[in-house]
Amino acid sequence: MEQPMTQPLMSTRPIPNTGEALPVVGCGTYVGFDRQPGSQEYAALPQVLRSVLLSGGRVLDTSPMYGRAETTLGELLAAQPAAVPPLFSHEGSDSRTEATWSSTTSC
Repeated sequence: MEQPMTQPLMSTRPIPNTGEALPVVGCGTYVGFDRQPGSQEYAALPQVLRSVLLSGGRVLDTSPMYGRAETTLGELLAAQPAAVPPLFSHEGSDSRTEATWSSTTSC
């Protein structure tokens, strides 16, 4: 994978608790990443993920309720030829206004 851009193309906002800049746009995995290895759709996903990462993307929305999407994303991240920047995933919440986030470098 090419080196991440030093100036992300995406606008960011600070996380209130840490001040770390987080892109205002994320990549959802529902439906699009629920694909089986060996399928034509699955074969296109490494380029999708590469494009997200190269444009400064670091927010990936996935869930065990999205079928195979979470597993697919993990496979694709593990196959990246270069270091993946810290990524953020939503861990769940009790309401729409209360959420916890985690930063991770692996899935």
